[in-house]
Amino acid sequence: MDKITKNLPGKEEETIIESEISSMQDQTFNVEYGNILQTTSSKYSSSVFAEDDTSVIKADKWDCLFAASVGVLTGMMDVFWVGELSLLNAQSWGQTQVNQFVVKVAQHEGYNKDGLEDAIRYLEEKYPNPSDKLTSDLGGTLQHHLRDFSHHTSPFGLICSIITQFTGEGYGTDTNGDLLHLVIPASDSIGNTFEDKVFFGVVNWFFHLVSDMAGSSQSSGIGTGIPGPVLSMLKEASTLPLIKKIMINYKDERIEFSKWISKLFNGTAIPHEGLNDLVRIDLRTEIGIGKHLIKQTVPVIINYCLVHGFYFIKRLLLEIKNKDIKSIREINRLEQRNFLPRHNRCIARLVTISSGTFTIIDISDALIRSYINHPQDKAAFTKGVILRINFPGIANFLVAIKNDASYIAADVKDAFQIKAQKVLDSREATIESCSIEVEVAMDNSDLYQYTFDSLLKQIKESKDALSRRYDREKTALAPIFDLGDSDYSLYESIVSVNEGRAVYAVEELLINLFEENNIPYDTYPVDPKFSKMIRGEPWKFSPFSFVMMEDGRKVGYYFPSRSNYVSKNLEKYDVDCVKVVKMYNPDELAYQDIISVPNQIKEKRGSSIRLCTLKDIFDSYFGPEEFSAFMDYVNEFNERARCLIGYNTVITPTDDAIEHFKESVSDMLCKYPYRDFIPEDIFESQVEILYNNYISRGLYKAMTGDASFADSFISSEWLYRLNQVTNSLDQTGIVSGYLKSVEQLLFTVIQFSKDQGKKIRTRDNTIAEYTTDNEERIDTTLGSLNAFIESNSGIFNVSNFVKRHIVKTIDDWRDKHRNGYFHKENLHNAEKVVEIRQEAISLYFLILGGCDVHDDQFWQLGIAAQESHKLESNIKEFQYQEFEKWLNPILKHMSTKGAVAISFNLYEDESNRWSLQLTTTSRFDENDNKWTWDEVFSSGRDYYSWQFDCTWEEALAQSVEGVKKYLEGGTYSDKLKKYSAVGISHRDCVKVVNKE
Repeated sequence: MDKITKNLPGKEEETIIESEISSMQDQTFNVEYGNILQTTSSKYSSSVFAEDDTSVIKADKWDCLFAASVGVLTGMMDVFWVGELSLLNAQSWGQTQVNQFVVKVAQHEGYNKDGLEDAIRYLEEKYPNPSDKLTSDLGGTLQHHLRDFSHHTSPFGLICSIITQFTGEGYGTDTNGDLLHLVIPASDSIGNTFEDKVFFGVVNWFFHLVSDMAGSSQSSGIGTGIPGPVLSMLKEASTLPLIKKIMINYKDERIEFSKWISKLFNGTAIPHEGLNDLVRIDLRTEIGIGKHLIKQTVPVIINYCLVHGFYFIKRLLLEIKNKDIKSIREINRLEQRNFLPRHNRCIARLVTISSGTFTIIDISDALIRSYINHPQDKAAFTKGVILRINFPGIANFLVAIKNDASYIAADVKDAFQIKAQKVLDSREATIESCSIEVEVAMDNSDLYQYTFDSLLKQIKESKDALSRRYDREKTALAPIFDLGDSDYSLYESIVSVNEGRAVYAVEELLINLFEENNIPYDTYPVDPKFSKMIRGEPWKFSPFSFVMMEDGRKVGYYFPSRSNYVSKNLEKYDVDCVKVVKMYNPDELAYQDIISVPNQIKEKRGSSIRLCTLKDIFDSYFGPEEFSAFMDYVNEFNERARCLIGYNTVITPTDDAIEHFKESVSDMLCKYPYRDFIPEDIFESQVEILYNNYISRGLYKAMTGDASFADSFISSEWLYRLNQVTNSLDQTGIVSGYLKSVEQLLFTVIQFSKDQGKKIRTRDNTIAEYTTDNEERIDTTLGSLNAFIESNSGIFNVSNFVKRHIVKTIDDWRDKHRNGYFHKENLHNAEKVVEIRQEAISLYFLILGGCDVHDDQFWQLGIAAQESHKLESNIKEFQYQEFEKWLNPILKHMSTKGAVAISFNLYEDESNRWSLQLTTTSRFDENDNKWTWDEVFSSGRDYYSWQFDCTWEEALAQSVEGVKKYLEGGTYSDKLKKYSAVGISHRDCVKVVNKE
């Protein structure tokens, strides 16, 4: 079994390839993986079939199996590492390389600055091209580099440049692709002597092309470049009579080949939505494509080297064994032809097998992916196939077939008649089968994100509930001894409650990981001693989170937070071993002290209990890299949770204090000097648009509203004002809300573009339309979100210049602050904290001030919800879309093992706030409402909540209607319908909405 792991932004995949080979039966005509083995008489000893001719190097089944495995391995490397050619990325990379090259060449020639524009101007003036005087006659600024042959980066372009020096004429084509030769007006760039003409024709030609390849000095870096060698030769060939008559289908018409070349050069031949995704096939793009082709050759070269290396090592060992070599002195007895991978039948066959397997996987992947993405569009399907095919691999396969075919042809010519007769006389040959099973493990990042987002929601819910309770009790039930005061007690309670929930969330996460990765596990029956009182009744739980079979032993995993049950009593349960999970991430020395040494003592005492860490579980079942990915999410969660708990408990436990602080922050945002951060080259009219949206229309209120980005911002703003920033302590906790809020705000703004035909990057590194159906697939990292707003129109109502400024500012923020302090470095610099805060506030202004937000969309930014919180008359009713959005991730990720029925538990608080909680149960009894108490899974305090002044009956009716609507057409309605029953539990009654 081979494992190949490929790392992508956000994503990690593991492809497991299993090859199963059936045994060969005795046969006269042997076929192994398409390899014809030697089975004929000495009469045909020259043939590859000659079994008795020891001079013929044979390929056995292990050779063929290894060659096929190499083909699979390198084929998967091509699929997951090389990937699809992106013309847009190729153009962008080529632009960067060309821009740097132009500046370096100019500096080598005496230019003493760093700017690209001046570098282009310097080279243009120092090395002029006489054909530039014919610009208007050869297509103007957009086309003359293509139509003028002396601007071509090809041997013919050099020849035309030299001829121009001697004839005084420029050579190119007109609009229809016909040849032109035009007299050049008097020019100092045409030499007077033979030496000058050759020098100008060669040296000036080269350096002038360098000045043109990055665009003109007026549009440096992005303007019209020069055609690359391939496009140059195609344009030159298009003037030939036969090629000139070729017609190309372009949109709804047929155009000449020459005109199609022109459209490739100016970018109109390739579909695009705007200037941001316009791809010109010029030198810069050809350089980028060349880089991709080089990348494609890597798996081809690895394929070639592995096959030849295996052949060499195996045959060398066989030669040493056959010659009975005992010492270095006897090495001269070795015959090189028996082990060197030179031209022979065996190595040719192995290369054919390995390269053929590689090509089959490559082409199959291209066809399947392209069909999935473009099932109805033939043109897009063809384009998708071409962009994914590995052309060096195909070339290698064709050469291998050619080399192998010569041996087969020679063999068949002599032996076909005899071997065919032998096959007819013998029993039917059995062809060895090779089955390849490819299993792709799903990316777990979505599960991690859901788990910790859900946990944060529960923390917020519990914090609100506990804060209200402590506000009521701290005066009426003030303790005599209050060493930590009520704020400390509140903080302690919230931390204690939610640390237990965090451990429970990890248990559920592990079970989901087992299920999604097809790892077998089992559950253990409930035990009365594992119970707690709920609604006055004991609710029973299992002592073990899950049970695994390890080395033939039944191992029960116990998380101590499940109850106060003494762990030593676990030995009486029906398992061979108990592993108590310690929620630590210790270093090697600490691991020895807290895990290894205690386990050695327990083993000596004959105890079946062992200690382990969460990392041990990950390493055993998912690999150490997966634990590292998991810890990235844990660390981010810890920062966000500390901000949330600290901001809302220890310092400001009351709603009034929070509202007062938000009003202060809102006033600051309204009066902040944003003009200090706006570049001077942005027109005043555009600045007024930003101010009108953000200040006059009140979008700044979103930053103190009820949206998630507002929570993150307010948390950091509170900690910033509260703490004395010092260089001695890590300040990442203070700025984490600022760092997170920009990403959350950008995602909220982008949600306005859902179902509008706009395309966005997904977690599997493909581009797809951003729709409600695929919302859970999209890549929500900051880089992906910023690329979305850069490449799609209609998101902002400012000019393209301002839009580019916003995109660049977000990119700078991501590179300078977000990626570093959220994942890698600690923050000890007080000035850096101030800088991050200032830049975050200015980004809020640019994003909300520049985006196109309609009045009816304010509520999505948390502004309407904020106002409704103040106005009791504006009460939020049950919203089905919000209910579905809450329910989808729960149904997607929850474990189904041991679950029989679904119960939506309906709750009410004193402020007309209704909540639904989802649970799964281990039984269903229509005659006993207490079936809803036998919980297997619970969404905890991750509720769907709404406010409505109504009776229980009315709230129940709203809930029933919402659940029924979801059963009719919800994303995971089929999964919901598989349960024996779906009910809504309210007080002591249960309303069954659906039965299987």
